[in-house]
Amino acid sequence: MTRLPSGIRISCQVRHDGDPAATAAAARAFAEAGADLAIVYLRPPYHPSVLEPLAAALRAG
Repeated sequence: MTRLPSGIRISCQVRHDGDPAATAAAARAFAEAGADLAIVYLRPPYHPSVLEPLAAALRAG
């Protein structure tokens, strides 16, 4: 069975250090380099309040 290159996802890992804008910039740099999917890692302690600012920064691009 042969895989088509167009069917292969290119992913990356981005660490969130607490600065949503910096995390979004890192994800954007990977996207510009060809990544289709960014997996964002959060550092403990985990708290839901970090998610909305991070999501907003990622949406803003």
